[in-house]
Amino acid sequence: MKQITIKRHKRIYGFSTLETTILVILVFFVIIVILPKKPIVETQSNSVFFSNARISLAPGIAWDIRTSGSFAEIQQRSLCLPVLLGLPENGGGLIQVFTTSNSSDVYKAATIFLKDVDSNSQTIKDSINHGGFDSRSGVHGIQVSYLYQTKDTPPAKLQVQAYLFQNKENKCIIVHYISFADKDSARANQMILNTLELN
Repeated sequence: MKQITIKRHKRIYGFSTLETTILVILVFFVIIVILPKKPIVETQSNSVFFSNARISLAPGIAWDIRTSGSFAEIQQRSLCLPVLLGLPENGGGLIQVFTTSNSSDVYKAATIFLKDVDSNSQTIKDSINHGGFDSRSGVHGIQVSYLYQTKDTPPAKLQVQAYLFQNKENKCIIVHYISFADKDSARANQMILNTLELN
């Protein structure tokens, strides 16, 4: 696994990870109101397909599928619908899938992602971690985790997990999971690692 070094910067690169992160935080708080609710339909595989990213996940019935909403228009067309909203019994949280526009190289994309996260004043710097991951289906990539503190009064602390990897078209994809820091995120992260597949 290559070592990724974080260097501070002020410029937002390529797919604008910093801007996307801020938008994701806002979406996390308003998505229940803005997006229509569509329960997951039970199928043999129970897979949810993200057609623009050419991947699938099998989240199970503890997640709602949200398929549309005006918020998607401000995501620079990098958001791949649907989005998944965790129900309380699953610890809550939000899963979004993004494509990156400037790189098919996972290490390059992860370096840009880490720089943008590190330059964000609301990121808790000593919480940033990254390393390799392998899904059960054989997808390899880089996992980035960090804590983020909102500007609300009182501020809320959120935990973010990002999985960066290539799809079969050699495009870099980010599966982005966000939840409140005091919630157990282990089940959601395990679901991603167990069910992530390239289509």
